[in-house]
Amino acid sequence: MVEGLLLTGAGEIEAAELPAELSEDGAEAGDGCRLEEVDRLAMRRAIQAAGGNLSEAARKLGISRSTLHRRLRREESKKLLF
Repeated sequence: MVEGLLLTGAGEIEAAELPAELSEDGAEAGDGCRLEEVDRLAMRRAIQAAGGNLSEAARKLGISRSTLHRRLRREESKKLLF
């Protein structure tokens, strides 16, 4: 969620910006949002906001460039498995 605050710039996250699992009408009672999904969304938005510049995206997320690369590789490998 911290990443989301950084990316909105306004200090607030709008309901429309949340994954469906976090919105009021997006999930049934008791369902939770997976941290992986929030992380994936934050990375995607940071990369988009940085115009594809991974160094800048990593700075926006408050992580190192190598950490961002590692997380992106992990996400890519998950796509290959499913």
